[in-house]
Amino acid sequence: MSDFETDTKSNIMIDQFNDILIQGIFKGGFITKLTGSTDTLIFSDNLNIEDGQIIITGMHIGFRNGKAYSEDRTSTINDVNGIDYCIQLEQEIINEFDEARFSASYPNIIRFLKTSCVFLDTDYKQINHLDFVSGEILNRPVAITHNNGVIIGDRLVVDEMNHLIFYDAILIGRNAKKTIQMTYEHFIMIPLSSLRYIVLLGAENF
Repeated sequence: MSDFETDTKSNIMIDQFNDILIQGIFKGGFITKLTGSTDTLIFSDNLNIEDGQIIITGMHIGFRNGKAYSEDRTSTINDVNGIDYCIQLEQEIINEFDEARFSASYPNIIRFLKTSCVFLDTDYKQINHLDFVSGEILNRPVAITHNNGVIIGDRLVVDEMNHLIFYDAILIGRNAKKTIQMTYEHFIMIPLSSLRYIVLLGAENF
């Protein structure tokens, strides 16, 4: 995921590597990736960056005591070094993602009531439930790569060889020049070795 072909047209609000920090109060679809061992993500519609303080209200996805969670809350971040990047999604990509969603009533999709981890590869903990869900259609996968990329998919299928196929996915990451890029893919195969974790968002979020 280090070589996306399409430069993002969306606004990069914060980029720690390239010293970008745009001040102001913003509304829209934002993805914020925090730094840390499991790289917490925040999906938000409200963002306030003023006087070095960042206030983000939205759905937080991460790990607590080794278990995945997602919850709506407000975070106040006083040290911008705690954020890897924050990007505003292009409306065209949001529309394409929404239009491609499978119906929640589709009978063969596995939906979890609570946000669950199916794969985790960190120094302190490993989880691998991919054999258990092999061949199934999994709803609402979110993944972080080892090179700090983000994958937000509508569906995930794991085949018998543990190949991971994300359908209708938004991909965010850095290219070889460390510039943040974003693209949308109707389907993409991601090698397991490139992933830090995969979580499936619970039904409570939708």
